[in-house]
Amino acid sequence: MTRSAKISEIKPDDPSAWEDRLFLTIDIDWVHDTVLADMIDLLDRFDVHATWFVTHDTPLLERLRDNPRYELGIHPKEVLNNPVSGTSMGQDGLRLST
Repeated sequence: MTRSAKISEIKPDDPSAWEDRLFLTIDIDWVHDTVLADMIDLLDRFDVHATWFVTHDTPLLERLRDNPRYELGIHPKEVLNNPVSGTSMGQDGLRLST
């Protein structure tokens, strides 16, 4: 039987930590809150663990934070000085596109 788990539970040197497990990652890249709420409800109903990559603020983040089956991460494109996203931090603290 396959179980779900959070990305932080992966231990590369311990196959029992990842064998027969599903690691579901979800990118909430500006998804409408109605769609996001439906997704949360669906995963809750089936007791699925997930790692959510966040790109923006939404009131639903509190619901995700409060659920022990979920963990939140910052989407790589939101990380400063990311060569893929072309973002960096200017002297005034504003994000700049490069």
